Amino acid sequence: MNNRIDILQCSKDEHVKTRLKAQLAEWTAVFPPSKTASIFIKLNLNSDMNALTGNTTDLRIVIAVIEFLKDIGYSKIVIGDGTNFGFAKNGINVIKRLNIDKVGKRYGVKVVDLNQSDGVQIDLSGVKAMVARECVETDFFINIPKLKTHFEAWMSICLKNLVGCLIGKEKRKAHVDLRKGIFHLNTAIKTHLHIVDGLIAMEGFGPSRGVPVNLGTIIIGKNPFYIDTLCARLAGFSAEQVPVLAYAKEAGIIEKGWDKEIDRILKDYKIIKLKPPVTNIAVKFILRSDVQRLINICRNAKWFKYLMATGPMGWALYGLGIRQDAFSSDALEWGGGLAARDISRCGDCTKCADYCPLDLKLPADFNPQECIECLYCFMVCRKNVIEFKGKLGFVEGYLKKYGETIKKIC
Repeated sequence: MNNRIDILQCSKDEHVKTRLKAQLAEWTAVFPPSKTASIFIKLNLNSDMNALTGNTTDLRIVIAVIEFLKDIGYSKIVIGDGTNFGFAKNGINVIKRLNIDKVGKRYGVKVVDLNQSDGVQIDLSGVKAMVARECVETDFFINIPKLKTHFEAWMSICLKNLVGCLIGKEKRKAHVDLRKGIFHLNTAIKTHLHIVDGLIAMEGFGPSRGVPVNLGTIIIGKNPFYIDTLCARLAGFSAEQVPVLAYAKEAGIIEKGWDKEIDRILKDYKIIKLKPPVTNIAVKFILRSDVQRLINICRNAKWFKYLMATGPMGWALYGLGIRQDAFSSDALEWGGGLAARDISRCGDCTKCADYCPLDLKLPADFNPQECIECLYCFMVCRKNVIEFKGKLGFVEGYLKKYGETIKKIC
């Protein structure tokens, strides 16, 4: 497999979309020759936390890729993910909360929730599982994962992101033995290009409870095993620390010469050591493969479903660190939207414009017809010039936790 890698390290003030589109122009040879080919873009929409928390795919990258594809003539573009099933079970539409639906409408691309897709059966090391049809029948598969630590998988990058191809509860089959599940997903599903979002990554107890960190990095390549090995090293880890990479090495997928190749590639780049996803005793116990198998057997029992559906149990699991996500039913109410007050305080600051996925002329122009309501500008504004007129709802929870950190690192 082609091990070509491009690493873009973007400064905080650099126009990410322009840089990415210019680099993608160097990859045109890998795209389908027919402009009517179907292209599926797999995002990482793990939860309803936006990209600046380090949890989900950055809309600047998503939109840059869509604009690039449309500019060179492709029209059959589909974007989506099979989000964490816990959100769907709690009646939360992650695609809508992250404004992916608005991106689709604006650019005329189809948006799919893979949890609702028709399924195609694949084999996960002797276990039959259903993946979304879009993932296996597309002519060209672009994977855009978020670079983050993960308490089960150590790191979530290209390989782990394919778990979102499994439909709904089928994801549980991959988690019985996660390293094997991830490995076999990546041998069953053919991907063509990977664009790693390492702009705002996550370290520590990820994928949803870690700490955002500005890596300012985008990585482009074709071989997900090679990319993940490089990303682990870029983040200060060894491939052996990432279970799926250790398993791939045993299987002979990771070649002996890769370490020296990656050494040569990374000598010109800054290594940022991410804090590892340290877990407690309760989490370590629940992640044991024999315990996972037992849980899988019990899942369909009425008593188990009742117990898991109770509020106290949910918060107990969250408190112990076994459950990563808190499912808030509080909706964001847009109200009067965004507005800028006393622009003179901005000085030379252009953060709001730098982070706007649509390249709006902020802070002066808050055109409600143009804005997709992603709140990036609001979240990066350090001088409180941009204000939100409405009810933040579910966003308020992660702003309390990450708001000051986001302003500091962006």
